[in-house]
Amino acid sequence: MQKCGCENVIELDWWEENCVPGHDEVTFVCTPAQHWCKRTPMDDNRALWGSWSVLGPCNRFFFAGDTGYCSAFEEIGKRFGPSTWLPFPSERTSPEK
Repeated sequence: MQKCGCENVIELDWWEENCVPGHDEVTFVCTPAQHWCKRTPMDDNRALWGSWSVLGPCNRFFFAGDTGYCSAFEEIGKRFGPSTWLPFPSERTSPEK
């Protein structure tokens, strides 16, 4: 992303977290998801995919991203509790489509 001109890029692995600069009360947590990835014809599943939990003082937001249901969602719920807002994908897809 930095090669494309984006600044202040922070990469996170699953379960790693980082606060929003200047807003220490808001935390982004990279959480597991079930997916596959392909950025070029030769790099199947070489990049991490994930979902996001955004934790604030009054609200919690979970963004599942492009995922199917997986057992990690139960662990996410145990760690962070219920979310205030939960957009979730509604269509199943596969790499063949």
